[in-house]
Amino acid sequence: MLALSKRLELVTNILGFLGITGVILLAIIMEYHMDELPCPLCLLQRVGFSFIALGFLMNCCFGLRPRYYGIVLVSALYTAAVALRQVLLHIVPGTGAYGDPILGMHLYTWSFLLAMITAAAVAMLLVFSSDNKSQPTSVRPAVRIGLCSLLILVSLANGIGVFFECGLHQCPENPVTMELALV
Repeated sequence: MLALSKRLELVTNILGFLGITGVILLAIIMEYHMDELPCPLCLLQRVGFSFIALGFLMNCCFGLRPRYYGIVLVSALYTAAVALRQVLLHIVPGTGAYGDPILGMHLYTWSFLLAMITAAAVAMLLVFSSDNKSQPTSVRPAVRIGLCSLLILVSLANGIGVFFECGLHQCPENPVTMELALV
């Protein structure tokens, strides 16, 4: 059976981590520059994407392990379920939509597709990963620190954004303004 080399599998995990982290960063940028305040379901999707990134990061830092792929798969399925819930809320004609479409689809639709593509890609990685139980492969310490720092910074930025949007209260279903003003 065709098996991926450990190096190619590790590069795939790094790219997966950077791609998912980029999605979270894009959502944060859209929140501030396009006044697209996230609804509670959007925030839950960000949590799911953060855990997907964490699973990829664990593969990069601690070696390639099926259990870390399991974290990615469970997180991707969670994210897809939350996104599908939001899609179904807005699919009925006359119910409106949340946010502006990008390339013809809303962010929650893109979120569903990306989560399902991630789950399928990780399933394929598991199928084609080498069964060699030799030394775990991980990235260099400097890269490891950089990747961990990136996820921490993105998570902090997201958390701070949620605090300014919702304050210490439950987030509104359809947020229009920030709860706490920056000025």
